Amino acid sequence: MAGRDDLIHGFSRLVMQEASDKRQQILQEIEESKQKLLQEKEQQFLEQAYISVQDAVKETKRIRNEEYSKAMLMSKKTLLQERATIMDNVFSNVLERFLKFKKTDKYKQWLSDLIDEGHKKIGGQTYIISCLPEDKALIDKITTTKKISVTTETSLEGSHGGIVMVCEKQGILLDLTVYEMIGEARIDFLSYCELCVLRW
Repeated sequence: MAGRDDLIHGFSRLVMQEASDKRQQILQEIEESKQKLLQEKEQQFLEQAYISVQDAVKETKRIRNEEYSKAMLMSKKTLLQERATIMDNVFSNVLERFLKFKKTDKYKQWLSDLIDEGHKKIGGQTYIISCLPEDKALIDKITTTKKISVTTETSLEGSHGGIVMVCEKQGILLDLTVYEMIGEARIDFLSYCELCVLRW
């Protein structure tokens, strides 16, 4: 009887030990699983936090660049407006000076010099010269004196003065109008801010 009780007691103790071991194993697995889950969640949180920070940094840079670009654009616009105002004032004065210059005897010599310049550059024999209607008689007189064969046309309204010389035989056109000179001078003005704009 005692042997039987000992056997049952021993078996019971073995079962209990096994149950305890199993319980301990399960608890350990639960703890490991919990730790692993916590680590994964922590890693996900850190990754998400990093992404959020990077997104915030990118958005900040984007906004800063956008504001910088807007500021630069406004600055350039203001600069261009100021420069245009200065140029308009300068070249308005230049045009006024030229219109006064046209009323002097020097204007005839200036036209004569332009014709010489065009003749020298083109090197032709026969030309079509376009000019203002009020300059036609003067151009005809100059070219007759210089014995240069020309056909004079009056088609330069809005050019303020000067001439356009065309040599059809050579296919060359030379624009020596005040309008063209002012255009060239405006480009030079932008580059160098020099006010020496017309050749008179």
